[in-house]
Parts: sequence; C-alpha cells; structure tokens
Amino acid sequence: WVKEYASLQRLVIVDTLEKVRGERGANSYRGDYRAGTLLQTMEAPGGAVIAVHHSRKSTSEDFLEEVSGTLGLAGSVDTVITLKRPRTAAAAELSITGRDVDEMVYSVNFIDGKWHAADGSLSAAAKKANEPKLSDKMVEVLELVNSRECTSAADV
Repeated sequence: WVKEYASLQRLVIVDTLEKVRGERGANSYRGDYRAGTLLQTMEAPGGAVIAVHHSRKSTSEDFLEEVSGTLGLAGSVDTVITLKRPRTAAAAELSITGRDVDEMVYSVNFIDGKWHAADGSLSAAAKKANEPKLSDKMVEVLELVNSRECTSAADV
C-alpha cells in the first residue's frame, strides 16, 4: 500500500506499532531496533511516518525510558515524542527529542477535543513545563513560609 500510493501519500500513520512489527526474537534490543528501521522503509520521499506506541506503566526521570520495549526502538527512529498525563486529566506534558530537533518539554491541555499549548504559546508552554512541580502539601508549606517574616521548622 505504501509503495502503491507513495506519490500521493506524504504521511503514513501506523496505529499501533505492534500491528506491523514482526515477531520478536531472543534479542529484544535487536528486534526493537529492527521495528524502528522498518518504519523508515515506509517513508515516501519528502514524507514522514508516525507510529503510535505505548508507554510503560513504570515512571522514570527520563521520558525515553518510559517508551515500551528496549532503548533499541527509541534509538532507531529519528524523533521520539511522548505525551504523558494522568488518566482523565486535561493537563499533560509533551516531550520531544531526536536527531534533528531541539529537545523540549511542553505543558499542553486537552480542551474541547484538541491539544493546546499551555498559556497560549509554545514558549510559555515550555517555561511552564520546566517549573518546579510541588505537591499540594508543599504548596501549603511554601505559602506559610512566605507569609511570615521568620518561620521555624516547628511552625511548619
């Protein structure tokens, strides 16, 4: 299909990667790397391939480690974009890294069926994504400390 319509289709979306990847062998890294390489063979000249894939349930400081599978998959493609949000929440983080892109993290919101950059622009969304994230309890402590001229540990 991709070869037949290459002149008409500049964008191929694979939803999900698991539907087109081959059987995994004994070497998981090699299998994941091969799956990423396979995606690139679907690309028409001047076009792009987007593959939808899943994340792991476990979290990590590095968003690449949250991509399901080995690092062979993330290492074999040109760009990795992850979207992470708590279930049913509107607010999310969009993280991007790759060979030909600036590595960035953006705060985005899902409103009326569309994703929007937080605070209206990508630069504001990037700034918001890099703000320290405090729990509700820590926000209370910070407000208490900032409301006084002098605060002791006992006060907190």
